[in-house]
Amino acid sequence: MPTKSKGKNSMERLLSIIGAVISIIFGILLIAAFPVLIGPLIFHGFPLNIIWGVLVIIFGVIILTSYGVINIGPKVGHDWPILIILGILSLIFGGDIGAIVIIIAGIVGLVHKLS
Repeated sequence: MPTKSKGKNSMERLLSIIGAVISIIFGILLIAAFPVLIGPLIFHGFPLNIIWGVLVIIFGVIILTSYGVINIGPKVGHDWPILIILGILSLIFGGDIGAIVIIIAGIVGLVHKLS
């Protein structure tokens, strides 16, 4: 659980968790080789789908770990730059809608920080 910002930044937390779960689902779909369901992003072949799917799942798990949803390894900070970077990386590797939601959560965190 976040210590200082649970009440203030609940929208950022909610968007991050939803985006991470959706990204993990898209990563599983990439591994299962269902690029038709995801879109025309995948055209390189089956082994690349597996690598991209694993990366998207790892990015989603990092975000879930940072918010304390799952407990594996050390916690990573959940500041807005980390959310935006992980969202962009997830978008590059095929996180699609989940990655966009994570980026929006980072933008919400940035707006909250500036206000």
